[in-house]
Amino acid sequence: MWKQLRGGLPTIAIRDLAIQKREHDLVLASFGRGFYVLDDYSPLRFLKQTEGKEAFLFPIKASWMYVENSPLGIRGKGFLGESLYAAENPKVGATFTYFYKEDLKTRKEKRQEEQDKLNKDGKDVFYPTYESLKEEEKEEAPYLLFTIRKEKGDIIRKLKTAAKKGVNRLVWDFRYPSANPININPSPNDNPFQSEDVGQLVAPGVYTVTLSKSIDGVVTELAGPEKFEVKVLPGTTLPAARLGRVATQGGRVAKKHCWCIGYFERCQQPRQAHEGCRNERCKAQPRFCERDSGH
Repeated sequence: MWKQLRGGLPTIAIRDLAIQKREHDLVLASFGRGFYVLDDYSPLRFLKQTEGKEAFLFPIKASWMYVENSPLGIRGKGFLGESLYAAENPKVGATFTYFYKEDLKTRKEKRQEEQDKLNKDGKDVFYPTYESLKEEEKEEAPYLLFTIRKEKGDIIRKLKTAAKKGVNRLVWDFRYPSANPININPSPNDNPFQSEDVGQLVAPGVYTVTLSKSIDGVVTELAGPEKFEVKVLPGTTLPAARLGRVATQGGRVAKKHCWCIGYFERCQQPRQAHEGCRNERCKAQPRFCERDSGH
């Protein structure tokens, strides 16, 4: 049985195919001198195992960890302009290829689809009640959750993504969550001199990942755990044997960083938070309240 591979490939004449056996990549050359690469086609060998399952995690190949080079000293092409062509590199990280049977939709999306169907059939479409609209507004959008753990079971990272039908991919960047406070109104990082808000790198070793779904706040495990290995790209200055110590020390520094930020934010609390304090210094300078010291 034939299955169509899309993935952004337009309907054009392909004149040559080549297989990169080591990385399991399929390279296509078009009549118009264009090149397309399907990274790691090995999951296609396990498509039959998805039959009759709601979700499936494909085997994960060994992942090489490294820090991507910035030859210009800043992100991307910098200020060289659009006259210079530079394609984006694949994301650095462990690639999780997974299958999900159907799209997860919210109550609002389901209602709108049902209304469109009734409208198409020429039937009456009734306006929803106020209560149902409030339920739709409060509903948490369903999503897929990937939980990455150490081999011993300690949780390293949780990644969320939309639940889309078919075979999809998600990349974990080998990092812990950011140690900076959560920003509920994030803005795009348009400053090329400013680094991305990322956490520290993990140590090389064996990890596992599980796939779950979240509907109305209820998390249900669907597939996994699937083991994979994180390796350090050869040629690094620091031996891989010491990277575990570096990651452990970095975790301690990140934890203290969180404590410092939390303490600083508490010091910025308004005067009203210290009205019950009897200390005269606290009333005069609420930022330096000694209540935390036990007075």
